[in-house]
Amino acid sequence: MVRRRAIFITISISSVILFMAALLISGCLADQASPYYSDGDKRQDETASTITVTGSGSHRVVPDKATVDISIFNEEDTSQKAVEQNNIVTEKVIETIEALEIEKMEIRTASFNLIPLYTYRGEDEPPEVYAYRATTVLQASTVEIDEIGRIISSSIEAGANDVSSLRFGLSDDLEKESKKAALEKAAMDGKDKAYTIANSLGVEIIDIYHVSETETYSPGPVIFRETEAAVGAGEFSETEGVSSIPVAPDEVEVTAVIKITYSFR
Repeated sequence: MVRRRAIFITISISSVILFMAALLISGCLADQASPYYSDGDKRQDETASTITVTGSGSHRVVPDKATVDISIFNEEDTSQKAVEQNNIVTEKVIETIEALEIEKMEIRTASFNLIPLYTYRGEDEPPEVYAYRATTVLQASTVEIDEIGRIISSSIEAGANDVSSLRFGLSDDLEKESKKAALEKAAMDGKDKAYTIANSLGVEIIDIYHVSETETYSPGPVIFRETEAAVGAGEFSETEGVSSIPVAPDEVEVTAVIKITYSFR
């Protein structure tokens, strides 16, 4: 009986020891894990102590590039003749424009089209092909805007039938410079807003927490309406003063928007 009681007491003491050890271990683990939660709270505090603003900027610039569409079309009784004659005139127009020796000028074929032309005799009779029309559209571009009049008049004299859609845009270099200027203004606008808010709240900005570009926009080609109306009907071949077309493109606006987050204390 005494031996059983001794065994029971020994087991009870062992249980108490194990229980106390478990408490100690759990306490140590809790102490080791506590910095993790402290860091998390710190990070949350840092995230909470921020000011987010949107900055916008714009840069106005005069286009430095002009592009015009030059059309050559003809009608022949066979498709082969139509294509051959169209090629002859198109090559002549290209050679004439290139002979102007305008710097930084580009000429490319924008489109080519060959279609049959029909005669409709009556409701019960099928239409009959009476000719074929071949059309080539060239695009001539130059950063020498003042030379666009010579390009137009020379094209007509070389056999082009129609000149249309005179439009202005930005060269690659000018577009890049304009976007940079707009972004710089957007950054300054965002900075001014953030510091104004911080001063109003009586806090101090200490660093940039995050920044991202939201939008940078450069407008597409702007059509010169007055000239388009004049050339749309192919009137340049009989109009005096073609080579002195007034070209005064309006300014275009390049814009940028960025989002900036500042941390403060």
